[in-house]
Amino acid sequence: MNKILGYAGIIIILLGVLFLGLHHLDVIKGNGSLVVAAILFVVGLGAHIFCNKRLEE
Repeated sequence: MNKILGYAGIIIILLGVLFLGLHHLDVIKGNGSLVVAAILFVVGLGAHIFCNKRLEE
């Protein structure tokens, strides 16, 4: 379980990349997908840092 939790931030960041790719290919139109991608990037980075610090302890 801890190993999966360590990769949670990376998975969230990859979801943000997926949203950016879909926006680039015009599958999703509008600025909403860019906002969602930005939020996923920030949350994913925070989760990655937080989870890895917690797992070290």
